Amino acid sequence: MSGDCEPIVESAMDVYDWVHLPTGLEAQALWGMHDAELISIHSNADRREVTMIFEAPHLMRFHGFPEDLQFIFRFTGVSSVRAVRGRPNELNPAIRTYLEESVSWRSLECSMTRENEQYIDVNYAEFVSNHIDKIAFRLEGYFNHADRHELIIRGKKLDVMRSDRKATSIEYLHDLGKLFWKSWKEKHSAGNATHPE
Repeated sequence: MSGDCEPIVESAMDVYDWVHLPTGLEAQALWGMHDAELISIHSNADRREVTMIFEAPHLMRFHGFPEDLQFIFRFTGVSSVRAVRGRPNELNPAIRTYLEESVSWRSLECSMTRENEQYIDVNYAEFVSNHIDKIAFRLEGYFNHADRHELIIRGKKLDVMRSDRKATSIEYLHDLGKLFWKSWKEKHSAGNATHPE
């Protein structure tokens, strides 16, 4: 994307064939993403790149990092992106069922603004890689604390960076999350923990 959010004709990168993650590969749950906030998405169809920026204040506090530290996911060689929104049952909100509908990727990324809390609270994320030239990333969360969203990206490579430019990796972020949730579970089992904020 060139920096603005004007409507454009959907590019060849927008291929809606995402029914399954790559076969024959085991998905890795990304515990570091659970309860993180996806605050920004930037796409460049010509370069076939997607950049996502995440914040996880609860994780940063636990590990003694600055709370405003961001993790930047840069996908390259992107072949397809998909966004699906699930609307709750308005007639009976108590029933946890959703009407799923496709969402324009460009419209979604243009609607995200951290200042107005228009971001996605991440509930779950997973990653698949053949360690050569195929990766897939799937994320579930709630946009603006309301509609459930599922985002999926397929590409060739994912690089993970920190906003302070220190070295990191998706495995490192995964380990940070595992340590946090292990500690939370132990405290919760002892009856003296609340859900992290």
